[in-house]
Amino acid sequence: MAINLVEYLERSAERFPDKLAISDEKLELTFSELRSYAKSIASYINSITSETNRPIAVEVDRCTQSIVMFLGVLYSGNFYVPIDNKMPKERVEVILNDIKPLLSLDIKENGFFAKFDGKRNNFDNIVNFKVNEEALKVRQDNLIDMDPCYMIYTSGSTGMPKGVVISHRMVMDFADFLSETFGINNEDVLANQAPFYFDCSVKCIYQMLRNGSTLYIMRPTYFMFPIKAIEFFNEKKITTLLWATSGLNILSSSGVFEKLKPETVNKVFFSGEMLYAKDYLLWKEACKEKAKFINLYGPTEVTVDCTYYEIERDFNKDEVIPIGKACRNMNVYLLNENDELAKGDEIGEICARGTGISYGYYDNREKTEEVFVQNPFNDKFRDIIYRTGDLARYNEFGELVYVSRKDNQVKHMGSRIELGEIEVAAVSVDLVSEAVVFYDDDNKKIILFCKSTVKENDILKILKEKLPKYMIPNEIYVLEEFPYNRNGKIDRVKLKVLYFEELSKK
Repeated sequence: MAINLVEYLERSAERFPDKLAISDEKLELTFSELRSYAKSIASYINSITSETNRPIAVEVDRCTQSIVMFLGVLYSGNFYVPIDNKMPKERVEVILNDIKPLLSLDIKENGFFAKFDGKRNNFDNIVNFKVNEEALKVRQDNLIDMDPCYMIYTSGSTGMPKGVVISHRMVMDFADFLSETFGINNEDVLANQAPFYFDCSVKCIYQMLRNGSTLYIMRPTYFMFPIKAIEFFNEKKITTLLWATSGLNILSSSGVFEKLKPETVNKVFFSGEMLYAKDYLLWKEACKEKAKFINLYGPTEVTVDCTYYEIERDFNKDEVIPIGKACRNMNVYLLNENDELAKGDEIGEICARGTGISYGYYDNREKTEEVFVQNPFNDKFRDIIYRTGDLARYNEFGELVYVSRKDNQVKHMGSRIELGEIEVAAVSVDLVSEAVVFYDDDNKKIILFCKSTVKENDILKILKEKLPKYMIPNEIYVLEEFPYNRNGKIDRVKLKVLYFEELSKK
């Protein structure tokens, strides 16, 4: 059993030294080259400091260099903090002031971090630094599985960024589960969709390292021209997609499968957003029913995902795909408002415990203690659960089904409503590919945005057949395209801004 993530790369570099590890179409590296470059970067870091378990900021783009720098940081005995090079300057300053990094690493000279204070260097300048094997061995021998490996910033409902601290053991436990449960191995070829500051990308990076798989980093332009994405899959013989649901939906809703189908894809993992059966069915048909389909759920605080559901039974297109059951070495509780286990099909908050539960928020004990709390069923010893703020229920098969965010529960016309249920009903309408519902509290209105070519009145007519009167949207807006945020998810904030802009014109 590996003790730290560095051992994943060491093992793969020994087994497959000349095999392609990673490619972004500009720079591609074998496992041997990847290890060599990572060790050079680590040796540079070790030459300027003896400190360990400290944060090092790394500029990220969709490129091989970012991953090499991640690994160099790990070899040095420190942990990396991925920083999006398109992030607003003010937000970056907040993060850098929060973590006070030991060092900031740019992709290129005079790059992203040049406009910020602090010690910095860049990939090109240190990638060929002389390797000090003796010093690296000391660092690796002192690395334990509970040491932090990365910290990813998430905003949540407050809008203020919080750094979620994740350890080597947390990642290894999840990576081992994915590989062993679903048969990901060295023969697999992965296509990465998620940006590296988004924890969905952790799945691809560490499956590549653990198994000796090949990882291709896809260009964003492929999502503007879906036919190019499918051509890429077929050219590179992609077998495994560990993607955000919205990324997979962009392809399936584009109609591209009518022109070209993915020929080699045999494992598709959805995650990050609610999965509607109508989208899954398009992928199932496109892959000629030869692929495994797995729906994953989990916030950043549980080390990527904490539940899974392998789709094996039939679904109607207007259903929601369950999120299933807890991943190995994890437990999931559904707690009602009295902190009791939800009964039957009662809706409750998803609370998770197990190896994947993160250390909390960096240098923010107050926020950590709000959601990382003592297990209400154990008063004998420290037993931490994470309160996700997400609501779910069990269906008639005993499968966990996501409902909505806790703050998406509103009181309207005297009834308590889960806005997520309205979204599900809207997406079940033919030619509606995505839907977002929010509540205008000042005007007591339910607002529905649909990505569709169907007229508002036609959608309303169908919803009246599906929903009780008190759940019918008061206003419906139809858009040809939805805005997406940096993580590839639907940008709900922009949709709210659009609504209030329209409201101000009335």
